Amino acid sequence: MATFEPEPTTDLDFASSPVTQQLIIRSEWLRDAFNELDPTSETVGISMSPSRPYFRISTTGDTGSTEMTYSKDEHLDSFFCSEEHENWYKLAQIQRCKHALSLSDKTKIRVNQRGFVSFQFMIPTDADVSFVNFLFAPQSVPDEL
Repeated sequence: MATFEPEPTTDLDFASSPVTQQLIIRSEWLRDAFNELDPTSETVGISMSPSRPYFRISTTGDTGSTEMTYSKDEHLDSFFCSEEHENWYKLAQIQRCKHALSLSDKTKIRVNQRGFVSFQFMIPTDADVSFVNFLFAPQSVPDEL
């Protein structure tokens, strides 16, 4: 009988680590950014900083690199960042939230200390608003956290 040691599973509990970065952006700004991402890239970088550039989305692929930066005064409705950090995520996974993004008015992006990113889309309905959440793990999760 063949046996093997399973790989450890990733703890997907977003609330288990404190949120170190958070912003609210009008969804049209984020839609524009998603449309500009290099489709030949495997990863997308999401960076937030207490200083300029406050929020940055970037990709590098076969056809070059793309970088969009957003200032907190002009583009962001709300902004909190306790420390500068950049995390990389699989572009194919991040692109899966484009339909919810296309229906939404505003998007809240939160990043916890482990680098997990949460996208929460505020979608208007006939009666009220609904929220759709996506959670993505970074390309690598630090072992010490």
